[in-house]
Amino acid sequence: MHNQNNTIGNKSGEIPSDIRRFYTDFSKKTLEYGFERVLRNVAEVILGTGKIAFGLGIVENPYDKTAIISALGPDEMVQSEERLLKRSKELTARLPFDELDVLIVDEVGKDISGTGMDTEGIGRMMHTGEKEMETPKSTRLSAD
Repeated sequence: MHNQNNTIGNKSGEIPSDIRRFYTDFSKKTLEYGFERVLRNVAEVILGTGKIAFGLGIVENPYDKTAIISALGPDEMVQSEERLLKRSKELTARLPFDELDVLIVDEVGKDISGTGMDTEGIGRMMHTGEKEMETPKSTRLSAD
């Protein structure tokens, strides 16, 4: 339920216990089994309810412009998402080196990524339970 402030929760702004419990369980399970495995299982359950009519898959290019918009039916959503993810990775900006002694990041911020830096670009996911990227590898990272 959305309240007047556009936040998830009831009229007093509290997040309902079932949503809190789901988020807590989801977070714990991602640490135990890995994010992708848990997300795929949750998607299977949600799509299996029959309450999802369609979805939109949107892929951006390295310049933050829309490259692909794809309408996805629930039966094709998982396979199409895999194809779109592959294409997204092909479009992702990359550093021209696989190994670096020092990587200096000039700009950081939430407008760049939820973590402040493009984790794909710097080669560091830093997500418990997930394998780190193989390239680029930097010995030191400095953010301005």
